Amino acid sequence: MAKALLLSDVDGDGLEETGWVLLYLHIATEGKIAVGTPVSIEPEDRISLLQERKCYRNHVHIARKYNSEWMNATGAIPFTLSGWSPYQGQREYLGGLTRGNQVVSASTVGSQESLVSY
Repeated sequence: MAKALLLSDVDGDGLEETGWVLLYLHIATEGKIAVGTPVSIEPEDRISLLQERKCYRNHVHIARKYNSEWMNATGAIPFTLSGWSPYQGQREYLGGLTRGNQVVSASTVGSQESLVSY
């Protein structure tokens, strides 16, 4: 099964090997932005729709690289988005996000309790 993904070259030099690169996985191919299209980082800007497969509808993966090295979301430079910081669970897919005193645990079934908004 193919996984639709989008790579965003944040520094805009056209090289995935330099600077920051963001990866989005499980996004739709229909409506996806064209290669080379500048991407705004404004919250209301749409990059793509979620991939229309039943198993992917409730989530998207996002990861980052810096100078070709994958960066751990909970490492020395946490991957904080709109104030939400990740925490690592006992195993894969058991972590979550915190913002202030709010805690959201990951859910494999896309439960309402795991919904995060900015």
